[in-house]
Order: sequence, then C-alpha cells, then structure tokens
Amino acid sequence: MSEIKLGKQEIIHFVGIGGIGMSGLAQIMKTMNFDVQGSDINQNKNIENCKRLGIKILIGHKKKNIKRVTILVKSSAIKSLLLITIISFLFLISNVCFGNNAVPSNT
Repeated sequence: MSEIKLGKQEIIHFVGIGGIGMSGLAQIMKTMNFDVQGSDINQNKNIENCKRLGIKILIGHKKKNIKRVTILVKSSAIKSLLLITIISFLFLISNVCFGNNAVPSNT
C-alpha cells in the first residue's frame, strides 16, 4: 500500500459521524483546520455538537454525499468499493494522536 500526504486541501467525509468516536475525531480534525463533513442515518447529540463546530452533516448515506470527497473515513462495519481513498477510523485517530500525516492510498 503506497502512502499519500494528508493535506489541508483534502475533503474528509466521516460515514457514521453520529458515533462517539467518529464525531470526536471529526471535531478534532475540524479544529485542526481540515475540511470535514459527515453523514449518518439519524440525528443525535453528537451530530449537533459537530454542527456547532461548523461541520457539514448529511442525514442518510447517499452516493451524492461524497461527490467531492477525497478521503472517506469509515468504521470496520461499513463495506465499500468506492474509487476514493478510504481509511479506517483507527488508522486516522492513531495518526492524529501521534502527529503522522501520512495515510495509505487505495492504489
């Protein structure tokens, strides 16, 4: 797996952003000035907190939600065959915590 640099020009979409871990990481990434958005099937308190930080939230998981997305963050419960960079929640949070800005690409 090759690596790409995680840059500020990325549009990072969190699938399942209403979860406690996903919403927390999305909020951290937003405060680090990354372009963050996310989707979930239901509205909840975690989503409201994300909205307060200015994170764009989409209710429902639709293909149109990720048209401009360059990186998709998902939990291991979500399967996908999209042609964009997909990284796991655990991989991204470990890189955020330890200051590494390299993420694997799908290619």
